Amino acid sequence: MRTMATALPRVAALLLPFLLLTATSRPVLSQRGLTVFTSQRSQFVVPTRNAAVGIEFLNHEIYGGLYAQMVFGESFEEAALSDEPRLRYAPPPSDVGIESCAARLSPPYPEVSKMWLPITDPGAFAHFSLDTVGDDAAHGEQFQSVTHIAGKGAVGVANYGLNCQHGMTIQEGKPYDGFSFVRSSSALLLSISLHDWVEDVTLASISVELQPASNWTRVPLRFVANRSTTCGAMTASTAWGIRSDLASCSGRLTITHDTPGATLDIDLTFLAPGAWGLEPAPWAGTLGLPARRDVADALKRQHLGVLRMGGTMCNVEGYRWKFFRGPREERQPYSGYWYEEKGMTQTRGFGMFEVVDLCTAIRCVPIITLNALESPEDMADFVEYSWGNSSTKWGALRIADGHPQPYRVHTVEIGNEVDRLGDLCPSLLVPIVHAMDQRSIEIGAPLFEFVIGYNVWPEDVAESTARRVALDSCIESTRFLGERIFMDFHTEAFAEAAAGWGGVLDSFGAVVEMHNSTMRVMVLETNAWPASPFDHGLARGIGHGAFSNMAQRCAALVTVLGYANALQHWQGMDVEQQFPQGQLFVLGNTTFGQAAYHAITMISESWQPRVLATNERWQGTDGVDALAVGSEDGRTVVVRLANWNTAMNITLDLDPPPDGDHAVHLRVLRGRTEEPGEENTPAEPNRVTTHDADVPAYSPGMVIQLPQLSFAVITIAPPSPLFRDADDTELGAAEFA
Repeated sequence: MRTMATALPRVAALLLPFLLLTATSRPVLSQRGLTVFTSQRSQFVVPTRNAAVGIEFLNHEIYGGLYAQMVFGESFEEAALSDEPRLRYAPPPSDVGIESCAARLSPPYPEVSKMWLPITDPGAFAHFSLDTVGDDAAHGEQFQSVTHIAGKGAVGVANYGLNCQHGMTIQEGKPYDGFSFVRSSSALLLSISLHDWVEDVTLASISVELQPASNWTRVPLRFVANRSTTCGAMTASTAWGIRSDLASCSGRLTITHDTPGATLDIDLTFLAPGAWGLEPAPWAGTLGLPARRDVADALKRQHLGVLRMGGTMCNVEGYRWKFFRGPREERQPYSGYWYEEKGMTQTRGFGMFEVVDLCTAIRCVPIITLNALESPEDMADFVEYSWGNSSTKWGALRIADGHPQPYRVHTVEIGNEVDRLGDLCPSLLVPIVHAMDQRSIEIGAPLFEFVIGYNVWPEDVAESTARRVALDSCIESTRFLGERIFMDFHTEAFAEAAAGWGGVLDSFGAVVEMHNSTMRVMVLETNAWPASPFDHGLARGIGHGAFSNMAQRCAALVTVLGYANALQHWQGMDVEQQFPQGQLFVLGNTTFGQAAYHAITMISESWQPRVLATNERWQGTDGVDALAVGSEDGRTVVVRLANWNTAMNITLDLDPPPDGDHAVHLRVLRGRTEEPGEENTPAEPNRVTTHDADVPAYSPGMVIQLPQLSFAVITIAPPSPLFRDADDTELGAAEFA
């Protein structure tokens, strides 16, 4: 991580026109004066874990993204190939095209699960079928059968990764591990290979002799490729290309045989990078943590305070925590919420417990949202499974599952956007709280914190409404929890709305105070709606800066501000974007941040504990929101400015002026075109990014030109390093509880 100390020598190079300007050189712009009263500090402390992001089974954040599983359609649960186009919640600017592997074929289509491509060598004849015979599948409800009818050559299936579009990234000389469940009707030689479909060469292969059997055989996989795949833009002239904006790679996994008359059944298949490509997690035991290391590293660089796993995905019947434990190959798939391919298509291979381990790895606090219909007894078992030792029933099960260390989770949210608040609190939440508290006391585990999975809107705090009556009842029924109870807010996301939501939070705080409650707020989702293809663009990053300013002004009440969706696939490739607001974009071979990724990082790295008074309320006036925060000793002042208007000059004064020399560091997030929807792409991942400048010494009345559509962080401090490397034990301004 770059430190301020290493940036200081670059002063001359970074004094660009959009940054610090002298009085004689700056253009004629509107001007405002900002005075920070450094001795007028808030009584409350801004929580160090204030910056948060969320993750759920939306837009393949996990399955097809963070989850290191490279095979998509892992157990053939998707329907058969067809040319039916996939409808979208929010159409992107490019054409939709045909979903799945059907894009690579011409009708009529064989009966192959749509995330797999049939393989039939010239001279061979095959029959393909998707079978759902009773409970005969090794995993889920159906499996793929491939019968070699006649001729010579191989027949089988191939997987290209997410949506059969992305292609797999394979690196030369690196191990890849996995397994496949197979069986055969006759003796045959099974071949499983990594293959470059562009160059038509085999990168690595294993062969296994199968004997006829009715039981499934788990075939372990270990590949070391003899060359790397290539990645780049697939053009319209590419044989299977359907759009010109695809960024894809040339790898695939093939499963074939060449025995005439034999039928090969294939079910759950897993492939992932070896330890070199996974986030290290020695505390996870033999169960391990199948998280992509590059994605985890990108999240780690943000110095997040909280990672929440939750969202509407939690409200389906199959989302119960006991189904997400144990060896991954034994966790059955289920019918999820967001993945539009209905059926048992959602994996449980990466769930809430993997997220807890990921938080340990990236040094943040996990918040796990659970289905509001979990029983009190099951939630008490959740406490014991997470924290119990070998003398407890569920602690022993966790250890037997391969995870000897406790899962260090102590905050849960009950439900997500549950409609009836009056029922949620007294009828569902309170019995769960009592059961979990009792189990915590019995086994000596920490008492949990609880988040109410509602979604407070302005009408909830208005007097004499049914929603207000329900809110009053909820606050009263949970008052016994003291400071262990929080209300979830899901707010808007763009800068223009920040001040209004600040008013809603103030009104909510007044209602809480009226009940003599100490309930506080976690804003676990800032959401862009209605959904737009550019919800991750420049304006979204500026908006998050404004919402962060608002939340930190209310930090006595608001402990967490969360960006709804941490991850997303590149929009031009994913055929089912529904809320395209990811802050970190993930491809098979790379990751890159959008505007909000940089804004959240800027906020985390510039954390200071006290909010400082300013000369006026900078909450959206003239399209600018400003917040000043400072250190306990008063030696460091940080000003954050979100500007969703035209460029302007800000005259900055500290009152009283600092003692001794103070350097000024300016970091600005901006784009190249100053368009609100400007985004980063695989070809241009730094169109929207941060720019730095330094001034050796603060001077009263210094003028800062704030660019149009920008988010800026100004740090005024003694000339010494403010930030340490991420692996240091002390993180300075980014130190989290």
